[in-house]
Amino acid sequence: MKVTIRIPSCLRRYTGGTERIEATGRSVAEAFKDMGSRFDGWDTACMEESGALKRYFHLFVNDRDIQTFGGFDTRLRDGDELTFLPVATGGATLSKKLLLTVHGGDVHEPIIYTIGKKFDVIPNVEGASIANGIGIIAMAISGEEEEIERVLAFLDKKEIRVEHLN
Repeated sequence: MKVTIRIPSCLRRYTGGTERIEATGRSVAEAFKDMGSRFDGWDTACMEESGALKRYFHLFVNDRDIQTFGGFDTRLRDGDELTFLPVATGGATLSKKLLLTVHGGDVHEPIIYTIGKKFDVIPNVEGASIANGIGIIAMAISGEEEEIERVLAFLDKKEIRVEHLN
């Protein structure tokens, strides 16, 4: 299966600066093996010695986090897109703590995934809860101020209530 892997800026030095890489494999593990055979340092940059994804990355197949979807055994189909989201670890220009309140149908939308994919920021969920059709997400978001402002405008357009905690 041919898939596309979206490479975050922190891993692009291993891919010659390329943002999107085509890989082959029937599972996430096979796609990673393909990447490791073509790019020196890939395996050690994103995987622990145990073979697990390093704790400061989340990896999505399309819009589903592999941690809740089968891990490295997650099956792939032609055209799938794998997206890395680095977890906030500092070093960004600005960091904001937010409390999001999501109502109705948006409760089941992959909001955090969309933020990480669409904007040049690092979202980090610190806690989340869904009850009675209302979702509450406590998160930190790091990045350039103007990019964070774009995220806030996106959330406003989706009618997601945002409280600034810092």
